[in-house]
Amino acid sequence: MTDKFEVSIFAPDEVFIQKHVTMVTLPSSGGEIGILPDHIAIITKMDAGLVKLYDGRSVTNSAFVYGGFAEFCDNKLHILADTIKDLSELNTNDARSRIKDLSNKLLTSLDPVHNEQIMEEIEVYQKIIEIKG
Repeated sequence: MTDKFEVSIFAPDEVFIQKHVTMVTLPSSGGEIGILPDHIAIITKMDAGLVKLYDGRSVTNSAFVYGGFAEFCDNKLHILADTIKDLSELNTNDARSRIKDLSNKLLTSLDPVHNEQIMEEIEVYQKIIEIKG
């Protein structure tokens, strides 16, 4: 068994980070997943939330992601995120304002597909508030 594995996190326009870690936790559509060295191969859809990179028991890096996929195989984790934000970029006041604006849009929209997209966006901003407190 190895002690560490390689993780690479990509956004559409950047390589966010590449390093060796002892563990990663990530938000998947089925709930939070923890990945350790020699984990079974997995592909999962990403949900909104925190990706945390660990060295031993310490979190060395974390970022807010939403959308995309994660794949772990042969001790390599690739996270392909639609959006990645450093925690310092998250603002709860902006998130609350966006929730209010989107909620008002829901009141006037009659399109069920558009309403579903609005609800998904509201969930992302609610997750930001949950994380930042």
